[in-house]
Amino acid sequence: HTVTQAPTSLALSFSVNPAGFAQTVLLLATATSTTGAAPTGGVIFTDVTGGGNTPLGSGPVTLVSGQAALPISSLTLGNHHIQATYGGDGNFLAATAPAQATVTILPAATSATLSSGRNPSVYGQAITLNAHVTAIAGGTPSGNVTFLDGANALGTVATDNAGFAQLTTTALTAGVHSLTVAFADPNQNFTGTSSAPQPQTVTPAATRTEILSSANPWDPSKPTLQLIATVAGQFGGEVTGSVNFIDSANGALGSVNLVAGTATLPSGLLSNGLHTITATYLADSNNQGSSDGLMQLINPLGLSDPQISFTASVNPVHRNQHATLNVVVSVQGVGPTPTGLVRLVDDDTILGGVDQTLDGSGAAEFDITDRFTIGEHTIMAIYEGDGTYAGAIAFLKVNRTPKPR
Repeated sequence: HTVTQAPTSLALSFSVNPAGFAQTVLLLATATSTTGAAPTGGVIFTDVTGGGNTPLGSGPVTLVSGQAALPISSLTLGNHHIQATYGGDGNFLAATAPAQATVTILPAATSATLSSGRNPSVYGQAITLNAHVTAIAGGTPSGNVTFLDGANALGTVATDNAGFAQLTTTALTAGVHSLTVAFADPNQNFTGTSSAPQPQTVTPAATRTEILSSANPWDPSKPTLQLIATVAGQFGGEVTGSVNFIDSANGALGSVNLVAGTATLPSGLLSNGLHTITATYLADSNNQGSSDGLMQLINPLGLSDPQISFTASVNPVHRNQHATLNVVVSVQGVGPTPTGLVRLVDDDTILGGVDQTLDGSGAAEFDITDRFTIGEHTIMAIYEGDGTYAGAIAFLKVNRTPKPR
């Protein structure tokens, strides 16, 4: 008695059609026979688009209960004609699906999110913006992310292999910004998308103003006195606007616009003596105002220059340790003992609140026991001169430690 192989029928279907780029599509071949028994063996899947013959997968896919399934996510955009072929076994004849089945691959839909690494931030402060682009149906988008402040592009960054893009910027001005990201794939495998707006608050930066002069002390034998103010932002952002210069005795000296963070004022002819000059930076839209003071000494012509000695009785100075600052103003050569006042200044603060008077030997002493905060202090001693001697300035660094005596 002869038993022949049974004829086999093969059908092909897809788990999803159309599918997005990089989305996993399950190719499903179902083999049946007129005998009712399930064929065994393997099925080969082939992409025959355009007359080609490209194998899909790594070889035949084994039938299980008459079905062979091959997941695939590597199909390019467009229509793909898929052929399924059953190789048969000892009991069943080989078969090919009666018609090529077509699966369509479309650009994959995407979504994007945006977050800020620092919110609120300060003008001039670097902030890192983080974007994440995902494909709604699977796969990892690749392309470019443009970071936007309203309609203004802050920069464009390529996504990494996980769909992330990161941009660090200092370009945001003070105020509330509506930030978004826009994703685009130059290969058009993934659709473009934009994120929801991310509010970013940027506060005005603190500033530091410092004033100095071209000569201190100054007298009419020297070039015109220049008052120079520099203004710097807390995080180095651009500082614009103007600086007002005011003499506590004579009022406003003038206002000068900043150029590259510096304002310079020719002071004109200030009266003889010690002047307290304040430079005040007027806030702009991105920066807060600030000010600084200068003790400017103006000497008349024709006076002798004294010699000034400025020392501390101990240095460094410990906690609870008795210490004094000692100023001695003396003659260079022969002459009367200098008289008058000495002002001691620590960072624009007059020590003791008043000037010290030289004694009969031209000396003045000031007690600094536990007067300074911990750290280094640069103390300025200003001898204000008298009818014989010109004023003079000396500096001394005093280090205050936290140690007990």
